[in-house]
Amino acid sequence: MTKWKQKEVCVNFKKLIYLATGILIFLLLVHKIILGAGLSTKFGEVRLSNLKIGQTYGMRELVNFPLQVVNTSDFAVELKIDVLVPKSSEAKEGYEPIPDASWIEMEKDSFILEPGQTAISDVLIKIPDDEKYFGKGFEVNLWSHTVGKGKMIAVGLNSRLLFSIARERATAEEISKKKKRKLVGNVNFSLVPHRFVLQNVEVGKKVNIEKMFNEVLKVVNPNNEKLTIKLYSMSLREAELTPDAGFTACPDPAFLSFSDKKFTVKGNSIKLVKMHLNFPDRNEYKGKKYLFIISARIEGQEVPVEVFARVYVTTKE
Repeated sequence: MTKWKQKEVCVNFKKLIYLATGILIFLLLVHKIILGAGLSTKFGEVRLSNLKIGQTYGMRELVNFPLQVVNTSDFAVELKIDVLVPKSSEAKEGYEPIPDASWIEMEKDSFILEPGQTAISDVLIKIPDDEKYFGKGFEVNLWSHTVGKGKMIAVGLNSRLLFSIARERATAEEISKKKKRKLVGNVNFSLVPHRFVLQNVEVGKKVNIEKMFNEVLKVVNPNNEKLTIKLYSMSLREAELTPDAGFTACPDPAFLSFSDKKFTVKGNSIKLVKMHLNFPDRNEYKGKKYLFIISARIEGQEVPVEVFARVYVTTKE
């Protein structure tokens, strides 16, 4: 049976005034983790206010916060994102269901995600040019879910988008500035393999993973543009991931190191990175099962893109 664990983080942000359009933006981030299914998103609830009729807005443009869904499982999944109009009884107080689902358009609504990969899609809000919407608030749901095949159970995450409309039209200056704004490109990459299983690792010595296990980390860039990547060894808590049965979080992420921590990967190419494990010579680390998390992030990207790999380590008695 699939177990659900939900962690909600409510962050009180200062009011952000969007200089070009005067939009007030509030973000309530809810991080939901589905155990077993392996989907995660930080796009829990987002509230926008002071949008103007006759205009089209993108979450990437407004706050560099497109919808991002991470595949935290150990297998590839097919992900679909649906725009759903909630029932009137389910709408949040002060808001009503969006009049038509066509008001919302996903930049991309279907993905094939390898383990650790992130789906990124801008959410476009298209408001009709009709003054009857002045001063109203609307709600729409974004349902990100796997497509069940065979015996696999389809699961999903619900994101809520709330927005209110100003009682005035956009000025000519606002429209002009908005057209000049440039959107951030949508890029992705992967770590291969996404899972390392290293057994009988000796403590008290520096272990070359390539020499002992014939394993290196491959950073794959399938884009035409080069990417600057930075690698991190991190704890489960930092990555907001859950441990597998029988394994505990690594005692110190620094025990896992890389031959290169920051590098550039040319377009349509692969970078090979060597890794080392170095446990201090202490009895408490012997005969244990630890899980390390590798995080790879794109540097210089306005919208953060992060991919994970897991390293399962069993130490010698």
